[in-house]
Amino acid sequence: MKWIGIFYKILKYLHIIQFLGYLKLVSIILDKHSIIYLDDNYLVRIFVGNYGGVSVLINNYYFNYSTSLQYCNYKKVLRYKNINLTKSAIDIKLKRVLSLTLLESILLEDALIQNQSIQIPLPSSQFQIVSVKNSNSIGNKILYKTGNYFHFYIETITQILMNMGKSVDIYFMIGKQPFYQAILNFYNIPYSYDDIIPTRNNDFDIPRIYPFSKDIIWLFNYNKKYSELDSDKTYRLYITRQYESQRRVKNEDTLIALLSKYGFIVIDPGKIDFKDQARYFRNAEIIIAPHGAALSNIVWCENTVKIIELNGSVDVRWHFAKIAIYLRFSYLLLLGNTIDEKYFETDIHVVEKLLRQAILSESI
Repeated sequence: MKWIGIFYKILKYLHIIQFLGYLKLVSIILDKHSIIYLDDNYLVRIFVGNYGGVSVLINNYYFNYSTSLQYCNYKKVLRYKNINLTKSAIDIKLKRVLSLTLLESILLEDALIQNQSIQIPLPSSQFQIVSVKNSNSIGNKILYKTGNYFHFYIETITQILMNMGKSVDIYFMIGKQPFYQAILNFYNIPYSYDDIIPTRNNDFDIPRIYPFSKDIIWLFNYNKKYSELDSDKTYRLYITRQYESQRRVKNEDTLIALLSKYGFIVIDPGKIDFKDQARYFRNAEIIIAPHGAALSNIVWCENTVKIIELNGSVDVRWHFAKIAIYLRFSYLLLLGNTIDEKYFETDIHVVEKLLRQAILSESI
């Protein structure tokens, strides 16, 4: 990828990039998690592939070259999957935007599922090896992902639940934060601590793309069986990140003052028991939240939920947009202005406009 950056700098130095951009011929984007404005009708868009290599959009066609060439008519693929990305995100000027990484995640999902040799994770002071044993085991399932609430819940827990009835021993790792044990206990997963991960049979089909759509849908349907969480009472939720180290809403006090007029309550899922988190999300009517791992809980929502996700203008993550799209939720990502690594600012007037629309109609 180094040569792309060098080539880009040469073209920019010669003012060729600026000239091609002025003519709406070529747009070159080197930052990951970038967005494009759908109304800017460039003939060719060249960008860094989020899963490696170089990606190109030319008219209706998508190309990616990393270890092999992948290409498709992306508009046909989206129509086939019944996905409309043109209404998934806007900025504070109400201009339509698209996350290139989200687009790639949908287009490459099937192509990038392949047998991979797992690098077995090693225990550390932060993580411990855990296993779920099966008396009829004929092999091992090693889940190599660790990390925050999102990765553990959406990826690891889903794979554990999907494989518990199969003839495999499942090995994974958990950290010291309370949510690991809370989720395992909620789902009655009979785990035990281990000292080592066995090395036999440790090659598996691992989706390189996350969240993986089939896993999302599977977990969503699995969660439906917890009918004891259903309530006649519905909630309008605002999810705060005021104690987090990044992606905090700078003007959150003003935002909360507005939302309180519309009957919203403020919750910090990190301070709430997992079962209560599930109950809040299961019975949510509208959810407004800055991007963060707590939005993983939308897999508990009903299909009637309306979600407005808030983010800045830089490093725009797309994971919850994909979950919402595949679960057919009414969803919109509103981009604000990134101030620094810690804060972004949203437009209160635009939020209120979208909120009124969500209340008065079936979709955002």
